[in-house]
Amino acid sequence: MSPRQRPQQQRSTILVIDDEPGIVDVLIAVLEDAGHRASGAANGQEALSKLKASLPDLVLLDVEMPVLDGGATLSAMKADPRLASVPVVLMSGIVESMVKRRCRGHDAFLRKPFSLDDLLETINTLLGRAPPRRRTDKPRAKRTTSQPK
Repeated sequence: MSPRQRPQQQRSTILVIDDEPGIVDVLIAVLEDAGHRASGAANGQEALSKLKASLPDLVLLDVEMPVLDGGATLSAMKADPRLASVPVVLMSGIVESMVKRRCRGHDAFLRKPFSLDDLLETINTLLGRAPPRRRTDKPRAKRTTSQPK
């Protein structure tokens, strides 16, 4: 069954929050191609409005943004009992150790630029799903070693 044929109730909803419209567009396209429903927000303030209107299954959150940055957005989410349990993946070009000093309560971290395979693997792990097999994956042949008799 292709992702587009998957029943609606099995599709996860993901909110992508990043101030770079190109990144939001690419991530939404990748997520939808992988069978998720995705939407975007340009900053934390816009994201919090969207989160109050509709609760996603997961949030991808950029750390450095104008208006309301990732750290403040994450703090606001964790302070709201309705949003506190939503898994959050932080994304940043900054090294993780620096991000950890500014942000508390995230579930995963992806350093930009990250691979789409790492993104999907992280999402599937947090959502408790096995990653789909890629078309290029081939079953591995069993290796046998012949022992001299």
